[in-house]
Amino acid sequence: MKIVDRASELVNELRRSTLADEERGFSPRKLQLVEELRRHTGNVAAVARHFGRAPVQIRRWIKRYSIDLASFRDDREGSAANPTTSECDPVDGAQ
Repeated sequence: MKIVDRASELVNELRRSTLADEERGFSPRKLQLVEELRRHTGNVAAVARHFGRAPVQIRRWIKRYSIDLASFRDDREGSAANPTTSECDPVDGAQ
């Protein structure tokens, strides 16, 4: 019984320290999440694959830690989908 009691005490101590860290704004999970969001330029599906979780779980973590997802996204994303007029000009002689 003593081993079980000690294991239970250690688990509770770990939970208390984790909660205290999160209350102070420090969380290893938050740091990892921010790092992966930066690495994947805010791509939630790619981050979910990295963690082996569903994208909805990643969004829950983003909400829990008050992370601004837009700050990780590349502003140039839409440039390929919206080419400028010079990129659409016909080739010389073709009309």
